[in-house]
Amino acid sequence: LGGTLSTYSVAFADRSFDERGYQQEVARALATDHRSVQITSRAIGELLPDVVFHAEQVLVRSAPAPLYALSGLVNEHRTKVVLTGEGSDEIFWGYDLFGEARVRQFWSRQPKSARRPTLLRRLYPYLPLSEQGDELLAQFFGVGLDRPDDPHFSHLPRWAASGRTLRFLSSDFAERTAAEDPAASLIASLPSRVRGWRPLAR
Repeated sequence: LGGTLSTYSVAFADRSFDERGYQQEVARALATDHRSVQITSRAIGELLPDVVFHAEQVLVRSAPAPLYALSGLVNEHRTKVVLTGEGSDEIFWGYDLFGEARVRQFWSRQPKSARRPTLLRRLYPYLPLSEQGDELLAQFFGVGLDRPDDPHFSHLPRWAASGRTLRFLSSDFAERTAAEDPAASLIASLPSRVRGWRPLAR
């Protein structure tokens, strides 16, 4: 197409999340006209009202806020069409969740093992799991170990944890939604062949 390819990225003030070194390395290798926006934890909080407004729904993660800032940077430079890497972690199993699912499948074969769950500490070195006792580790990640063939096996710990937030709902809203089972609705919407898929594909 001619011209120099423009690339954009988000950098984080918090080094535990920052990947600017890799971004710059790729930009140099591809000889792109690279620009980056740095975001702080404070900025994420300040952007959240706008992000929720544009999303038009409740958000359970703050990740859209940095992407919103990135979109602003792209817009400032009048770029209208963007090819993004979003989705690559799902396709190439890049998320730690996939490794976690494998560890939990391995653990489910010997659910009383004291050593198998400690593999999760190596998977998540940036979390303070080393400071937490084995009992707490097993309490969170051990949810659903007796159901390794469940199509949602990899999500059961998070669903159980997020389910506890229901106690913060207003009593009238909680009463109206008490009969609903989002997990059951999701299961019913999936094709029957999903149970035959490999654990990571689920």
